[in-house]
Amino acid sequence: MVFFYKNINSFFILLGLSIFYVFPIMLANVYFIDDMSRVNKFQYWSYIGRPFADVLYTIISLGAPVDLFPLTTILSCIFITIALMILIKRMNMKFNIISYLIVLPVLCSPLFLENLSYRFDSVFMAFSILLAILSSEIKGKKYIVIKILMVFVALGMYQASINIYFSVCFLFYISDYKNSHPNSAKNLLQSILIAIIAYILYYVLVIKLYLNGGENFYIKGMKENTPFNLDGLILFFKNIITILANFYFHFSFLYLIVLIVLFLISYIFIFKNIRLNKNKLNKIIFILSPLAIALCVPGILLFMKNIAYMPRMLIATSIFIVFLFYCINAFLKGYWKFLLVLPYLYFFSLSYSYGASLSIMKTYNEYLFTQISYDLNNLNIKDDDNVYLLNGAPMPSQVIQFTEKNKFMEVPFILNSFGNDAGANIMTAGLFEFHNLNINIPSIFEGQKYIDKVKDNPTIKKNLYNIYKENNDYVIWFHKKESKINQ
Repeated sequence: MVFFYKNINSFFILLGLSIFYVFPIMLANVYFIDDMSRVNKFQYWSYIGRPFADVLYTIISLGAPVDLFPLTTILSCIFITIALMILIKRMNMKFNIISYLIVLPVLCSPLFLENLSYRFDSVFMAFSILLAILSSEIKGKKYIVIKILMVFVALGMYQASINIYFSVCFLFYISDYKNSHPNSAKNLLQSILIAIIAYILYYVLVIKLYLNGGENFYIKGMKENTPFNLDGLILFFKNIITILANFYFHFSFLYLIVLIVLFLISYIFIFKNIRLNKNKLNKIIFILSPLAIALCVPGILLFMKNIAYMPRMLIATSIFIVFLFYCINAFLKGYWKFLLVLPYLYFFSLSYSYGASLSIMKTYNEYLFTQISYDLNNLNIKDDDNVYLLNGAPMPSQVIQFTEKNKFMEVPFILNSFGNDAGANIMTAGLFEFHNLNINIPSIFEGQKYIDKVKDNPTIKKNLYNIYKENNDYVIWFHKKESKINQ
């Protein structure tokens, strides 16, 4: 850790930039999806296979299950900043502004904004990334057990961190190859073996024994791995196509073109440096490493069945962007290196417009809830009554403009809206409970029997919605098409 103290100024610069980046999210002060249920009745994370998240939150909260926001977000920035320092050192870069620009996408990746939005979860998501990067950096046989434990704990905090671990392993291999490190291939293979052992330990000890299989959606997804046969291979490639289709439909054409061009340029970097090592195996791994880093974006998800591809699960996108910046920097000379500032105009603009949209959505949800709860109270709703949401509430025009421009951020806003999908129901039920009304929100399918009645013969009719009451059932139908997530 001597390097850390020698470069303490770099730490504070990176930390300052990190906090400046997440400031609009802290300013929005939203209860993001699962947060709403935790603020009412605190629920730990063991049931979704994250027992070490329970441990970390217990430590930082001193045993009291309370909301620590924005401390959790600040701690997330600290953990990520330490990870950035490790990346700079491990990749043999100098501690200067160019190095900062290369590694900052670990935090500033657009797909990491959703992770940062959770006031409870963000802290152990960030800590799991730190563990994944730190375990990849440590060298030596005598530390193998420690590295296995680090990856094991990272998995037990946030399962998607394994994708960060693998992508960083290949990133470090590229750096070692470029710097003529004699044991680059050996270190890579050892790191992959460590990850496999850690994952087997996690699967056996946490999924199988601790949770005894579990009935949670996420745990079921982890249990249903791709079989090692022809069907499994077909499913693997289908998952790749699904991911590519998701990127095509959720990112602008210009954004994708830029990524593709930069990825092709990265191969110019690869072939330019391939002569640095005469070993054929090293050369093959070096050529395949960029593709491996790209595949690590979905990573372990490619081997699973029936798993939702949410932005928060694709956190390894950050390492992919770091790799692209690392390659581009190799071609830039002198002051041209400061062209790396340009992507940050987009990153910070996105963060601040996202934070503003969260604030608008929060105010809108509170206003909408006030209106609906007033009407429900006039109909004498009480605890344990059923509220059927037959379609999602329309989003504010400003939020629609943001999501139309940044389609990859649409799903988080839908899940955080007054809606009918599983995630939105968590938020909506939590909103009712937050206002001392413990109601049931059955699935949209159970409420379809009331669809004609709520449309044609509502008990209450407003400009935005209709409410129909029958016995202890209250049906809400918004005057719009069903939200895209339910189509």
